Amino acid sequence: MLRRPMEAFELLSRAVERAPQLHNARHHLAVALTLLRRHVEATALFDALLSELAAENDAVLRHHASRAFRDLGDLDKARALCREAVGLAPANPKFRFSCGIIALMQGDWAAGWEDYACRWRGWDREAVERPPETSLPQWQGEAVSHKAGLVVHAEQGFGDCLQFCRYVLGTIDIFPKVRFVVPGALRNLITRSMAPGIEVCDKSQHGAASDDAFTHHAMLMDLPRLLNRPTPEQAPGGGTPYLKADSGLVSEWNRKLPGLAPRIGFVWAGGHQTAVTGRDMPLDSLKPLLILPNLHFISLQRDLRLTGGTVLDPLVNARSFDDTAAIIANLDLVISVDTAVAHLAAGLGRPVWLLNRYESEWRWGRGRQRTGWYQCMRIFTQPRPGDWDAVVDAVVEAMKASMGSPERFR
Repeated sequence: MLRRPMEAFELLSRAVERAPQLHNARHHLAVALTLLRRHVEATALFDALLSELAAENDAVLRHHASRAFRDLGDLDKARALCREAVGLAPANPKFRFSCGIIALMQGDWAAGWEDYACRWRGWDREAVERPPETSLPQWQGEAVSHKAGLVVHAEQGFGDCLQFCRYVLGTIDIFPKVRFVVPGALRNLITRSMAPGIEVCDKSQHGAASDDAFTHHAMLMDLPRLLNRPTPEQAPGGGTPYLKADSGLVSEWNRKLPGLAPRIGFVWAGGHQTAVTGRDMPLDSLKPLLILPNLHFISLQRDLRLTGGTVLDPLVNARSFDDTAAIIANLDLVISVDTAVAHLAAGLGRPVWLLNRYESEWRWGRGRQRTGWYQCMRIFTQPRPGDWDAVVDAVVEAMKASMGSPERFR
């Protein structure tokens, strides 16, 4: 069903039509509706099932209903249902992880990070990403000796690494020796952005035998909890830029890019390492923005090339994230869907306008136009699932208003 929700919806609809008393078929029909982003219909069906089956201790039904209400935007009901699921099946880490996602969306950061730590336990995450092979004990936030050393492993996508790498800065106050293991594509950028005393290592070249000089390991996205700095405002580095572009490349790209301002980079689709339903938008949806006069648009899309038109596509000659960072350092604004480029630009301190899907990501919350993660970011969210036209209309109006503002794009 996860990969073919429309087929599942059609088959289950016929089954329910013939036998509406089949609660299991209606349950899975509601799941299919959730995956199809038909959240009002999904939650109505879940409500009916929960009412009819109130006496049954069905943890899975409550967990699936929680996801539907979360995507609809009713976070209070979603969290209550998820807690019920945990109460019925306390040994199931997937339910606790889902509770963590909802808590993070609500800004209940401390509780959210506690449950988010369940992401590696006992379920199918290994099909997407395997935990690191190491014999080192996992650091749990306890005091350590003056000879201790910590290996921090980046995880999930490039965007997660770029957003949370700043937390590694907080570990050098505790551990005299720190190694940060990152994807090779980010190594140079992260190395330049870390403090002295933090060794940055390419993930593809790091093995368990490399851990001999260290005493503990930790996963990157556990650090907000382990360092007791759960809120975005408590992230090491505060609101200042914490990523650093190569100054030589910045100068090189400044010579290559058009001299007139404002220069505006844009991204309309994310990478494929993390599949997020509804995150990407059709390039055609951006046309009302791209035709605005007196603006110089620059594509920052890594895996799709533009042909023809007046938009500059410099990444055809870019060699790495270092080039992308240097290009962004020369821009006045980056407009992007929720992808690594948005985190890169915001981490560099450049103004970012985030084009956000209706369901949102836990890190952005719901209904927010600003975020504590990045002071330089504005968020434009779909009013309805899939409605990119409304988002672009709002961006166009904001662009027109910003052109005469002293703050411009911030």
